[in-house]
Amino acid sequence: MRLYLLDNIPYPYTLAAIAEFVDKALCADERWKQYHQENHYKQYSFSSLCPISKSGIYEKDTLRTFTLRTLDADLAEYLVKTLPHIETSKLKGLIAEVWTIPQKPIEKLYSLNPVIIKCEEGNYWKENNFGFQAYQKRIFVNLIKKWNFFLKEKLEEDFDLWTRFELKNNKPIAFPYKGIKLLGDKIEMQIADNQPAQNLAYLALATGLGEMGSRGAGYVNYRPIKGV
Repeated sequence: MRLYLLDNIPYPYTLAAIAEFVDKALCADERWKQYHQENHYKQYSFSSLCPISKSGIYEKDTLRTFTLRTLDADLAEYLVKTLPHIETSKLKGLIAEVWTIPQKPIEKLYSLNPVIIKCEEGNYWKENNFGFQAYQKRIFVNLIKKWNFFLKEKLEEDFDLWTRFELKNNKPIAFPYKGIKLLGDKIEMQIADNQPAQNLAYLALATGLGEMGSRGAGYVNYRPIKGV
């Protein structure tokens, strides 16, 4: 999606600006407005603005792009028609195009936007004795739940999703949301060589890792297995 920036946007607030832009498009149609307002997993996630601003400020009167991925072909068709006509105080839509990512064996997933996990106590997981294994389990179970919800079939948890799981940040990354700052992490995982793991990795390309994918959290990129 190509955009024209109507105002300066500091880097930490780019995802909020894009979420507002996408929300406005969804609310322009009664069907998708209801979808937006329903409290359930959403079938999309999106990147930050590209190219990255070296100054930390995305300046007004410049052109940028972002990528939105979704499982829903109807939603993709709606957004590619609607987003070019959407304008907020920060962003003006210009051109949108749609393409399909073919499902090929995935070697690695890595998050481009912070992965958010909401702990029951409301704090960052490292601050409330929520151990690393429990954190990994939450990432895994969250993807299982998304699969069960979207595909309407129960996926058992008796398989390995990754062979390597690494946090890429030394300190938590702030994620502004509704006047507060949640804390998240950048994740890299080597995907296991089994079909359920490959299916979940492909799902994550659209839904992101962790929670709040429809706010841009947990958006991932991938590296396919070479020669396959």
